[in-house]
Amino acid sequence: MVYAPLHWLTPFAGTVMLDERPTQADLYIGHPTNSEAEAIAFVHVPKVGNYLLDFEQEKYREASDHEFVRFKRGVWTLAPMNEGRFVAPLPFRRLNEFHIAASNGHTLAVQF
Repeated sequence: MVYAPLHWLTPFAGTVMLDERPTQADLYIGHPTNSEAEAIAFVHVPKVGNYLLDFEQEKYREASDHEFVRFKRGVWTLAPMNEGRFVAPLPFRRLNEFHIAASNGHTLAVQF
């Protein structure tokens, strides 16, 4: 596989809370450019949803199951990971956390 920074994300550690309770989730991070500040995280929460988190803009968007392919050691996005309609999250409650109102009525907190 060829490395393409606009499409490839690798696993990393973090904590995900669903409605204020810890939940199992897979987290990946990618850098669409050579700048570490332009990081984008991909969060997969089984039976809840998939989310792309843009650290530089402090925005997120939900991702469809058809937008990516998961591999053992990473995620490949079919379109560049930084494209799409990103929106502002809920107000931040903690340092290094995205607080998201999911479209299915749940709240999701992703802390790094």
